[in-house]
Amino acid sequence: MRLLRPFKYGEGLEWLDTKLTMLPVKHGGGSMGMPGFQWHRITNVLSPLPDSYSPQYVEAAWYPWWEKQGFFKPEYGRKSLSEPNPRGIFMMCIPPPNVTGSLHLGHALTNAIQDCLTRWHRMRGETTLWNPGCDHAGIATQVVVEKKLMRERGMSRHDLGREKFIQEVWKWKNEKGDRIYHQLKKLGSSLDWDRACFTMDPVKCTVLFHLSKRLVNWSCTLNSAISDIEVDKKELIGRTLLPVPGYKEKVEFGVLVSFSYKIEGSDEEIVVATTRIETMLGDTAVAVHPEDSRYQHLKGKTVIHPFCDRKLPIVFDDFVDMNFGTGAVKITPAHDHNDYEVGERHKLPFINILDENGFLINVPPPFLGMKRFDARKAVLQALKDRGQFKEVKDNPMVVPVCSRSKDIVEPLLKPQWYVDCADMGKQAADAVRNGELKIIPDHHLKTWFNWMDNIRDWCISRQLWWGHRIPAYFITVNDPSVKPGEDVDGHYWVSGRSEEEAREKAAKRFNVTADKISLRQGKTHTHTHTHTHSVTHTHTDKLIFLQRMNPIPGYVQSERERERELSQKLHCLVFLCGSESVSDRWILSRLCAAVTLCGNGFQAYDFPAITTAIYNFWLYELCDVYLVLNSVEVCRQTLYTCLEVGLRLLSPIMPFVSEELFQRLPRRQTQNSPASISVTPYPESSEFCWHSEEIDREMEFVMTVVRTIRSLRADYNLTKTRADCYLQCIDSATVSLVEKYSLQIQTLSYSQAVHPVSGGDSAIPEGCAVAIASDKCSVHLMLKGLIDLEKEVAKLTTKQGELEKQMEKLEEKMKKSDYREKVPAKVQELDAEKLRQSQTELQKVKEAIENFRRMM
Repeated sequence: MRLLRPFKYGEGLEWLDTKLTMLPVKHGGGSMGMPGFQWHRITNVLSPLPDSYSPQYVEAAWYPWWEKQGFFKPEYGRKSLSEPNPRGIFMMCIPPPNVTGSLHLGHALTNAIQDCLTRWHRMRGETTLWNPGCDHAGIATQVVVEKKLMRERGMSRHDLGREKFIQEVWKWKNEKGDRIYHQLKKLGSSLDWDRACFTMDPVKCTVLFHLSKRLVNWSCTLNSAISDIEVDKKELIGRTLLPVPGYKEKVEFGVLVSFSYKIEGSDEEIVVATTRIETMLGDTAVAVHPEDSRYQHLKGKTVIHPFCDRKLPIVFDDFVDMNFGTGAVKITPAHDHNDYEVGERHKLPFINILDENGFLINVPPPFLGMKRFDARKAVLQALKDRGQFKEVKDNPMVVPVCSRSKDIVEPLLKPQWYVDCADMGKQAADAVRNGELKIIPDHHLKTWFNWMDNIRDWCISRQLWWGHRIPAYFITVNDPSVKPGEDVDGHYWVSGRSEEEAREKAAKRFNVTADKISLRQGKTHTHTHTHTHSVTHTHTDKLIFLQRMNPIPGYVQSERERERELSQKLHCLVFLCGSESVSDRWILSRLCAAVTLCGNGFQAYDFPAITTAIYNFWLYELCDVYLVLNSVEVCRQTLYTCLEVGLRLLSPIMPFVSEELFQRLPRRQTQNSPASISVTPYPESSEFCWHSEEIDREMEFVMTVVRTIRSLRADYNLTKTRADCYLQCIDSATVSLVEKYSLQIQTLSYSQAVHPVSGGDSAIPEGCAVAIASDKCSVHLMLKGLIDLEKEVAKLTTKQGELEKQMEKLEEKMKKSDYREKVPAKVQELDAEKLRQSQTELQKVKEAIENFRRMM
């Protein structure tokens, strides 16, 4: 490979004659090394571009170069991070994706916005850090490795043992766990990868947690508690058979079973209903509403459990809906969230009837040891045998399903470790209320306060092997004077950064020497969440641009076409780069407007406004107007300014294509020229003073006239033929304006000639089609001699007949007596819209026929 010289410039602008660019990269100090220049091969930026824009060609080399040069590090361009930066600091942590995951459109949306903000702050000269990281995904990773073990070796994690299993997980993580990092790089995410964190890395932090025995979401398949967000709510409209892991036959859900309890000491009975009949084995009360007159005589009474000698009190509680069913509710405090609160209020016994695997415990034979859904059938049959079964009927309900195992989630009473979130939630809510923190857009405030004001303690326990073991130890005191403790007794648990620290705390708590303390670390680990959908393979700049234009996952074909057109226009422009014309002054004014709109958009986090401003400038103003008006000769300085500033505006949004084209531009200044557009200053409105409201207003009038002429040409199918255009003006000022911009109007409207006319219609020659452009100007397009009038009238007459037949048929259909009752509302809407469109088209056809006949 030949070693090529760096850029050299003469006066003004000069294209490089090299084919392989070697760019100087100036580093700051710190970890980036001493100030100086280094030369690096980046990409072939002066070879001919392909005929069409190729994202694969453009995106292949830039990210590794950006990363290698350290552009994404906060140290870049700075001697020391300890020196204050007058431009400020911007730091942000990535919401860590899961090590088992792959990117989907949700990731693409959030990362596109975060990267856009990071690149903007970096280009503003702020000390910028976007810190990457990855979540260890406790449940998901453990499941993946367990399946791999069983598939490859026929072993479970229990066969392997904890330590060797953890080694297998680390081995899998090191081999397969960086896929999502590679995908983030494909997206162009400007993260400082040297600072990447993993949630299983050693950490030093302080968290206050406590032990509490409460109802948790339990997955019998995973043998672990799971969070609310890991529970899918499956809605049923009635009786439904669902597959459940561990059961050969599907299990019945969506039914309400009614049965009776006998009142002790009388022949009376009270009827209750449940969707989980097996849980009646753990009932400890029957509840009715305090104002329900049907049950006032039962105050102080008890009912007899049919399968054991347990007596259940009848309690009166406001939570009961006396209008639902019989108005009586069975209470199972250990297996239902509402019942748990009732049990707390009335100090009821909490009887746990399920073990961690879903087998029945603490119940009488023959139900003891049964699987929970086998017991469902057995309990129902036993109630029938005793004559206490009443009925079963369909019941709309929501079934909680574990998102990972697809098991039916059981509320289970277990001692777990919790973080007290009340104070943290209050601080977060207060920060928004007093203005320290701002929620954008503000319609999410209600959601924020609803979460923070009603936050519950966070259960951090997971019964897993992969994850951070909670640094809590159960204390056994080898001293007969100290009473042994139980697992649920928080006094016998101690936390510590190490076992030695925990032992010292325990010895101090029980006033004994450390050698008398034995410690057993808890089995639980902290938890995490995951997503497993894949992002589609696509053009990265396109995906990012569309996500920022319309921040909703997914996009439509028209948006793809718009972005492809923009990329192609940008691709071609670099080949075009001379006194100052009105079109020069106009495009510079529009450039100023785009800079202001983008700056305001970033300040307001209004990403659609940013992308719209950039899109309109590049496509509709620079390409569609300025370059068309200056197709023969352009002012090189004006065009260069538009390209260079426009690319800097675009860089945070479309980093790859903007870098490729920026490197193909020459530099006005050779000294201290930034090596990459990603570290070039972002345009600010204070730098540009070319905005002219007068020129903008005049060109808006010109474009209104041009659009009207184009519309007329389309109406009369003048695709290639140039026609004379007469612009009838209302006053002399408008005539002067048309004369001033006649060349621009002629060029943009593809007219043969443009004639400004003042006065009445007598000044307009015959044979013209007319349309109103504005209150000051009417467009008259000469058609006579350009089209065969008789042929056009014949074609339009045929079209008129076809439209009238279509409308007659449609109106006949809509007038039928049963149309409103039998035809779906959606179809009626479509029919009405078709009729409106046909009426509009028919009116245009009639007007065209009349106009042609006047010319004949």
